[in-house]
Amino acid sequence: MTRTTHASLQYAIHHLSAVDEVLMMRRDAHPHAHPLYQNTLGGQGRWARRPAAALPLAAEQDRPYTGEEAAWFWVVQRWLHTTVPQYRDDLVAIAGPACPLMPAQQPRQLHRPAPAATLPVPAYEPGQRSDGSTRRFCKGRSVQALTSS
Repeated sequence: MTRTTHASLQYAIHHLSAVDEVLMMRRDAHPHAHPLYQNTLGGQGRWARRPAAALPLAAEQDRPYTGEEAAWFWVVQRWLHTTVPQYRDDLVAIAGPACPLMPAQQPRQLHRPAPAATLPVPAYEPGQRSDGSTRRFCKGRSVQALTSS
């Protein structure tokens, strides 16, 4: 959501009487956590507090995911992809804005291979091949010449 969308949402909530209570929690909140924002519409159509939902909503949406939140998000995404495949495009659209907020992945550590053993190398003269031929170059073309041993 953009800042304009946040302001529009706040306006709709607090001025169009679309809801009578607003409760905003962190993504990782446990059931007994304190809300980021809470407001209740009273009996006379007045809110208990001054409308201020846009700022905490924007802050929470921009907050990077913790490792645990990210893992849970992808578990739910995989489950939804298998459970409701007809909504695949919508699920991809939902995951798109979440990706930049995911924690950086550490590359997996590769095990170092065992030290390389020294291999025997046949002793040939420079330019000589194992079949006894030599290679000479002439104006960029390779010319094979058989040598007699």
